[in-house]
Amino acid sequence: MEKAVISSGAAGFLAATASNLSAAPLGLPIGSQVWPTRSMIKDFPAYVKMMADIGVTRLELCSPVGYGAEFSSLANGRMEKKSRASSPITA
Repeated sequence: MEKAVISSGAAGFLAATASNLSAAPLGLPIGSQVWPTRSMIKDFPAYVKMMADIGVTRLELCSPVGYGAEFSSLANGRMEKKSRASSPITA
């Protein structure tokens, strides 16, 4: 019984403070490199939207030259820039 009371008290505390949590507690932007998620960037506009939807505001891009087909969507600079312009993401 005592464990149940402690557990419910802890759950109540966490629920009460959850509204105060921030993805960027230090005020720094959340960023990501494209290398770990390279299999998803074939459709770059959809990739940018997905990353923005999860809170990423900065992307570290790499040069598509020499990396093969995985990074071919980054080869068109105009399309890449247009994709980022319609989202809160900067590179």
